[in-house]
Amino acid sequence: MERLNWEGKPVSSMIPQKLSGIFTVWCLAIGLIYAGIYIRNAYSTTKYNRSLSDELKNTILSSIFLGFGIVLLFVKFGINI
Repeated sequence: MERLNWEGKPVSSMIPQKLSGIFTVWCLAIGLIYAGIYIRNAYSTTKYNRSLSDELKNTILSSIFLGFGIVLLFVKFGINI
């Protein structure tokens, strides 16, 4: 069996360490804004003028941004997940 030669390069972050806090705050802020838009639309529209595509767009964007924001927040505080 042939042996593989790995160079052992260190793993580095895709986001620079100085900018990770800014990305965390922005991701959480955008996610909370879309969550607020979803909640506002849920209470301000009737069942006759709701749009499924708008609700899905808001929930998907909110969950993506809040998910990345929470993961970045955990990493910022040293909790590796």
